[in-house]
Amino acid sequence: MAAELVLEGAVEFQPYLPHREAVDVLAASDVGLVVYADLPALRVSTPAKLYEYLAIGLPVLFVGPSEGAAPDLVREARAGLVVRYADQSGIAAALAGFARQKSEGVLGSDLRRAVVARFDRRLQAEALARVLEEATGA
Repeated sequence: MAAELVLEGAVEFQPYLPHREAVDVLAASDVGLVVYADLPALRVSTPAKLYEYLAIGLPVLFVGPSEGAAPDLVREARAGLVVRYADQSGIAAALAGFARQKSEGVLGSDLRRAVVARFDRRLQAEALARVLEEATGA
């Protein structure tokens, strides 16, 4: 499809990579893409790659439902844009906006680091440990 759309130079395909190497590839990217189905069960979940994008500080284009845990997090963190899955013109406008921000040197500069910091693995592990200690009385 990339060849048909004459995008060979703009699209890079990666084979499977170990996690650390995959994160390095992501860190060299301009924008992280999350495509999420608009299903009621998924509105309470957040894909792991969104947390990876946030930790890296990568701007996010979230394509999917406009309401739910994941799009709410994108908005709260000011991590990028949320566009409904069927909104092709909205997706095109978002990509054009990201390209403009990159050319102006301001891509990703609006990220709220304090929001992202709440999801640090160590903090999450400490919170889980407290819950387990309370539940078991240990």
